[in-house]
Amino acid sequence: MCHGFAAAIGLNMTRQAPQQIGRCVLVDAYWPLDAAMREKLAKRHFPDRSPNAHGGHLLAAWRFLRGRALFWPWFDERRTTIIPTQESALEPNALQHALIGFFEAPPWAEGLLRACLDTDLAAAGTDLAERIGWLCPDWTIARTELWRPDATRHGAVAGYDNRDMAARNQALRQLLDSGNQ
Repeated sequence: MCHGFAAAIGLNMTRQAPQQIGRCVLVDAYWPLDAAMREKLAKRHFPDRSPNAHGGHLLAAWRFLRGRALFWPWFDERRTTIIPTQESALEPNALQHALIGFFEAPPWAEGLLRACLDTDLAAAGTDLAERIGWLCPDWTIARTELWRPDATRHGAVAGYDNRDMAARNQALRQLLDSGNQ
């Protein structure tokens, strides 16, 4: 199971170690993005973490983390980019915890993110379709051409309301079980 940007890592591991990884479920994976969006994300996903005298780096990081829970992509704050979100993602304690994690991330994390963004998930997963499951929030399915009923599927797809973690977990169990038949 891989989450978020780690989808690229999961796909590569599934391809390289088929005996060890029989099924890979990509949870909340950033769906296959065109080259222009991958470039925008690579340039803008991480705000500068360098401390400055007036503490602006703290505000920039907080705004990034809050925006990530409200908009896709986080830096495009328009009505059309609003995502339904769990209220808990915006609670002060949750944001504070995420902020600490952001500043504790190792120096190589940004490079890893860029490498993951360089992977075209649509192309990377075509040869693994029978071994891949995608678990995506309903809003991502509605906003991308990849999941159109007439589109080529790249593995099993399940959607869930991302405001309901019980629904997410149930959909995940079903996806995992579908690979065991």
